[in-house]
Amino acid sequence: KMNAKTICKLFIRIVCRSGYWNSGIEEILKMVTTIVNVYTLAPLRRKDVVSAASIEGINPEEFLKEVKLKDLVPFANKPITLNFLLKSFKETCRLPENSTDLYKKLCIRLCEEPTETRDNLSLSDQDDPQSMFKVASKIAAIMVCSNYIGINTSENKQETREGNISIYS
Repeated sequence: KMNAKTICKLFIRIVCRSGYWNSGIEEILKMVTTIVNVYTLAPLRRKDVVSAASIEGINPEEFLKEVKLKDLVPFANKPITLNFLLKSFKETCRLPENSTDLYKKLCIRLCEEPTETRDNLSLSDQDDPQSMFKVASKIAAIMVCSNYIGINTSENKQETREGNISIYS
């Protein structure tokens, strides 16, 4: 049953990556309510990485030594890239040689992940992760050289944001 006390306890939590945070939303919320708090998640700490490595059955000291040796600390302090580093280390007992090699392996791993869009397409036998990575690399190079920041996949060209290119152009 809703009453005044219940409504006063109501709160909304919006979560997004900091790069996507729109400060306009924050301003609108401040017009509607008096309490608006914005928090930024801190990077993982050394003890968080040690804990994650231990949970995966990896010797934390060996893992951290390899991370430091290959200058991959910025990747170890973010959950998504730490997870990839841990899986790589668990599989091969070593890490990619450098950040460029890590990025390439991460991108290929992303090409392996199933997606609803890809599942609905009738793809050729050229849809293996390596081939998909090559195509994605070419698209990325074209976008960088053409100064585009995104791709609109909607048939409605009016939904294309400034700086994006429509695949139906």
